[in-house]
Amino acid sequence: MKNKIVVISGGSGYLGRHIVSKLLNRGFIVFSINRKMPPEERVPKDKNLHFFSADVSDGKALKKISEVAKKIGKIRAVIHAASAPLVRRPILENTMEEFRSQFFTNVFGCYELAKCFCPLMEAGSVVIAITSDVTKSGRPYFVGGSYVPAKVALDSLMKIISHELETKHIRTCIVSPAFMPGGLNSDMPEAVREFIMSKSKPEEISDPEKVATEVVELVCMTNR
Repeated sequence: MKNKIVVISGGSGYLGRHIVSKLLNRGFIVFSINRKMPPEERVPKDKNLHFFSADVSDGKALKKISEVAKKIGKIRAVIHAASAPLVRRPILENTMEEFRSQFFTNVFGCYELAKCFCPLMEAGSVVIAITSDVTKSGRPYFVGGSYVPAKVALDSLMKIISHELETKHIRTCIVSPAFMPGGLNSDMPEAVREFIMSKSKPEEISDPEKVATEVVELVCMTNR
């Protein structure tokens, strides 16, 4: 995997940090795109890790990052792990800015990432989107603003991208974790998180370490 680049949005986030750590352990060069630069104590000291501060839905900013990638190596994977903060109010009580925030990050962000970086990818590479199991039929409703509609839209977008990349033999994958106690859910009172976990079935709780392992295995997998 020498000189193989993995581009990840939200690489300094709760799940993103686990993914980035495992990618670095596998020897990948990692381009981590985040809206804000993470605190220094959260940045691994690794020569193969490069942080970029950009809005993932800003195509012009991503294009500049892709120009940097061209000079370093080949892109093995694009991982869209960024998500906007949850708005814990009914969707019809959201402001338009709050409603749009999830779509700009989840949907427009995925579109811009694919548009900017897929032309630099070779056969066998992969585009991975982190969605959520709340989009599955039968999952209970929860108050989270436009989070669920945006994730449903992301699922649909990835299906279209999959069809368009198939002829180029670039894989597309969706990883849909269940409830995780940190990250977007870190704003919950600890007692509430513990209650949810105590009442949930094992398959309704996801370990970020295991999810990250699954994501990295998809990156390393080759076409057959």
